[in-house]
Order: sequence, then C-alpha cells, then structure tokens
Amino acid sequence: MTTIRNTLLTALVMLITASAVAQEKLAVFSDPHLLSSALVSNPGQSYFDDLAANNKMIDLGPQVMQALVDTLLAIHPTAVLVPGDLTKEGESRSHADMNGFLGQLREAGIKVFIIPGNHDVNNSNAVGYYGDYVRPENTLNSLRFAVRYADMGYNQALERDANSLSYLAEPIDGVWLIAVDDSRCKERDSDRSIDANGIPDVTLQWILAKADQGQALGKQVIMMMHHQLVEHFDDQDNLVGDATVVDAPNLQQQFIEHGIKMVLTGHMHFGNITTQFNDARTDSLVEITTGSTLTYPCQFRTIDVAPDRGTFSVNTCVLEHIEGIPDFQEYALNRFKNSTRPIVASLVYHSWDDLMAAINQYSDYFGEVNFTQEQATDAIYNAFHDDIERVMVAMAQGNEPTRDIQGLPGSIYNKVGTLVDELLPNLNFFARLIVVPMIRNQLESMIGKALDSILSDCNGYGTSLAHVTNDLTPTLRFAPIAQALLGDINLDGIVDVSDVNIIINIMLGKAQASNYTGISDLNGDGSVDVSDVNAVINIMLGK
Repeated sequence: MTTIRNTLLTALVMLITASAVAQEKLAVFSDPHLLSSALVSNPGQSYFDDLAANNKMIDLGPQVMQALVDTLLAIHPTAVLVPGDLTKEGESRSHADMNGFLGQLREAGIKVFIIPGNHDVNNSNAVGYYGDYVRPENTLNSLRFAVRYADMGYNQALERDANSLSYLAEPIDGVWLIAVDDSRCKERDSDRSIDANGIPDVTLQWILAKADQGQALGKQVIMMMHHQLVEHFDDQDNLVGDATVVDAPNLQQQFIEHGIKMVLTGHMHFGNITTQFNDARTDSLVEITTGSTLTYPCQFRTIDVAPDRGTFSVNTCVLEHIEGIPDFQEYALNRFKNSTRPIVASLVYHSWDDLMAAINQYSDYFGEVNFTQEQATDAIYNAFHDDIERVMVAMAQGNEPTRDIQGLPGSIYNKVGTLVDELLPNLNFFARLIVVPMIRNQLESMIGKALDSILSDCNGYGTSLAHVTNDLTPTLRFAPIAQALLGDINLDGIVDVSDVNIIINIMLGKAQASNYTGISDLNGDGSVDVSDVNAVINIMLGK
C-alpha cells in the first residue's frame, strides 16, 4: 500500500509541476475611458462638444466594453492587465460599471490586474450630462479606488506599496508584475490640483527592491504603468505634451539595471512597441504601449508566455464588431479621420511658443502677427489635414513603413505656401517669395526629426541607438527563469533537509511560500502540510 501511495504521489507531483510551467496567455487592453450611460440623460450641446473635442468614441463605451469582454471570455487568458484610464474622468458611477464589466472576467476564472490612470482618481472634471446642463459627479479617492477594485489586483497582491496605489502580483507562475501608480493618486487625495505624473523616490526604491527580490527568486519581472516610460517617436514630448513619466531617462536606466525586461503602458491612445537600451547598449527593456479601446483601431493585445518564461509572443488584435455596428473597424476609421482637427489643435497648443518664435523671426517682412491659436489651428488644418490624417492612421495601424506613407514629407513641406496664404493673406508677392522658403525650412527643423522617426517607425533615428521594433507581433526573448528541481524549494540546486525545514516553517507561519521559487504545495491540495514534507523526503530518498 505504501508503494502504491508513493507512486501515486510522485505522479501527482509530476503533473502539478508540469502544469505550473505550462505556456500561459496574458491579455492587455488600455484606456477604455468608460462613461456610464446613467450619466448621459437626454444629451445636449455640452456632451456633443466634448465628443468633438477628441478622438475617443465615448458614446460607444459600454458597447465596446461588452464586446471586448465577450472576446476575452472566448480567448480565456490566464490574466488580463489594464494599465489605467478605466473611466472618462473618474466618475464613481463609471467605476461601478467598469467593475461590473471586469467582474464578468473574474466570474469566468480569469484574473484581472489594473492600475489607475491620470483620469481615474480625484478628478475634478468628473461630470454627468443632463440635457443642456452639466453636473459635477463624485469621483473616487485612492482608498476607495483600491476598495472598488479589490478583486482586480489589490487583494491579490503579494505586497502593496505603502506610499502609492502600486502593488506586486504574480499573474502567472514565474512572472512577477510590478503594477505602478505613476498618477500620484495618494498625493491627489489632499491636493487635487496636482496634474503632473511621476514616481516618488520612496516608491521608486520599493519598485527596485521588488525587482531585485524577483530576480533573486528566479522570477521574470515585468512592469505595468499608465504613462509611457519611453518616447515612441523622436521629439514626442515636445510635440504632443509630456506623455512620458517625469524623469523618464533616469528611470529607464534604473529599471534596466535592476532586470526589468518589459513595461506595459497606455495613455497615448496609439499602439506602439519600442526597445530602450542602456547607455552601453548591453541590455534593454521593451515597452508595449497599447492603444485606447475607444480610438481606432480599438486594439488589445495577447501575450503568450513560454513555459520557461523567457519568450513572450505578442499578438495585436482589434474589435471587429460591437452591438449595432457590424463593421466596426470601418466605422471607427471614419470617426478617427473626422477627428483630425482636435489632433491639430493639440499640436498647436503644445508647440505654440516654438511656432510663434519661428514666425516672429520674419516679422520684418510682414509686420506684427496677431492671429490666435484657434486661427492657427484652422490654417494648419486646412493646409495639412490630409497629410496629418495619413500620418495618424499609419501610426494607429502600427508598423508605419508598411502603410500609406509614400511621399508624405514632400507633400507636407510643399504645402507651406498654402499655410502662409491662410495665416498671412495680406502678404505681398515679393515678401511671399522670401517668407515661404524660410518657413518651410523652419517647419522641417521643428518636425523633421519626429516625422522621419514616425514614418520609418525608428526610434533614435540617425543615431547609434537607432532601432525598429515590430509594433504588432513581436516575439520577445529574455533570459529564461531558473527551473527548480522537484522539491528544491530554496532553489539551491539540491533537494535536502533545508527544503524540508522551509516547508515546516511555512506550516508554522514562520515563512511565506511566495518567498520561494520552488513549489512548496507539492500535492496541489491548496495547503502546505505534512503531506508535502513527506513528498520532499520521498524525493530525497529517490522514491
């Protein structure tokens, strides 16, 4: 009987060990910006003005989320990761609805891990739309956010950072996820005027310590944060605002030094994958930015993780259909193309000082200028909207060199004359002959580096760090995690009495199983007890 029992135990242990290192699938979506339909009652002009002010299809948020949930239920990944901006402006009702959508995944046995974005917590812009009236709505503070999403990461955390909404979790065996709150949510509990992103030094030190601990335990360490860690095209922050986290270059190097190989981000609403190297180009990390589900092409990603946790195979997916709109991709593309003007307005806003400095260089030829930002936006839109549309669609689709970008730089620069005629309609013929080439050169100086980087999908364009990373289906290979011997709880390469002592300490509450790479619950019954001690002893004895 003893022999039969030991044989069955050994077989069960082997089965459990094999399943613990099986290939797993993660899914990632970002920036759903859900606005509860309960907050839109007989929508009036304010609601439609807000819709027109950006390229997010806020009006379709609930339908998009249900279609996404249905799709993920069919795929059934091990875990779903969401790097922030779950709601339009942090409305409590919108968070309740989002919790319901994510709860469908949880009920199906899919783990969910989320972090807040800059729109989700302590947001004074939270409003509901009631006819022609807009009414302020309650939003969540950091404590209520963690309670609301307790089952989406916070209760599953191996450890939480005391100074932020960051936490450490293990979504699949062998992979540690450091979920980073870089939106300063706890600070905004007492000061809602805080707008800048950032990682406080005390939280940074916690992140680095967890990364070091994960490596020591043989884990593959990845991160998730809302804002981008890396610019995804050259001069990105200068042109479109500070999308990257504060002190990004320093953070990049520290994360690489501490063994973090992959970072999942959102915020920019377009999907792009890029690689950042250390200064010596001997090591790197990959940032996977996933576009908003409410902005064409309404993408999400799946990531197949190999059994050795050293290979991550990314696949980019899009929502093809939602309720009431069978050909959703065509519909979303048309909505995206019609949103070019808000994009131009954002570009003008962020580069206004540089634009005016460039114009004023030539004031001797046309006198003082007095057009407004809105007039400049109209003029730039009228001159370049076709070209800007092509650039934006190529970026949204990913892998820009394979898209419709032929002849774009020349087309843009050749339309400077049209822009000058829009902005300076009273310019005389001879002044125009001088001013147009000058402004063309200035425009090329301002946007040429970014445009070359975007159209070639190349970061560090023209430098020794130039590189192109597949935006859609890259296979990322890192050093595989160490494979433990069966029963080698402390991963020292042998199964001996020290492993038995660890299990006994876990049983007595003197140690935590999560602090050891080897499997301590050898028979998979959900508890660490004397049967696991017997299993290790049998392995030591060759049984």
